[in-house]
Amino acid sequence: MDDHDWEPVASIGQHGLHLGLAHDGRWVVGRIGATPHPLEDALMPMLPVLEQSYREINRVTSEHPRAHAAPAWELVLRFALEGPSDDWADLALNWIEEGHPAQGLLDALDQLSRQARRAQRTRHRARRAWKHAAPSSARGAEQPRHDSA
Repeated sequence: MDDHDWEPVASIGQHGLHLGLAHDGRWVVGRIGATPHPLEDALMPMLPVLEQSYREINRVTSEHPRAHAAPAWELVLRFALEGPSDDWADLALNWIEEGHPAQGLLDALDQLSRQARRAQRTRHRARRAWKHAAPSSARGAEQPRHDSA
């Protein structure tokens, strides 16, 4: 793929990165005038997109006439939730609280809520999101435990 095979759709953060669509319909990340990378290969550079409203970025990407599917937001959210930073995890939780489906992230939310090294507020938000999204059978089987990791 060369630098002319994609169209920027939304800015990511303040460093000149853009989320865009390749001409084959795949979501990519790159700088204007440079060769982009598939979104799934650029999760770290994608994290600043979490600073934007989920509703707004979802509207911009879903309404694009060439978008056949939404970007792989779940990969970005999982990367943020499983990473070492409470800041990125909190921004991912903002997206979930704004309406991004959390069913595919239940394991990451559960793990985050049980990590004693995490801020209490972050752990509690992760647990609330897990409880809201988990099927009632999983919520009934919940056993409190805390990992020291």
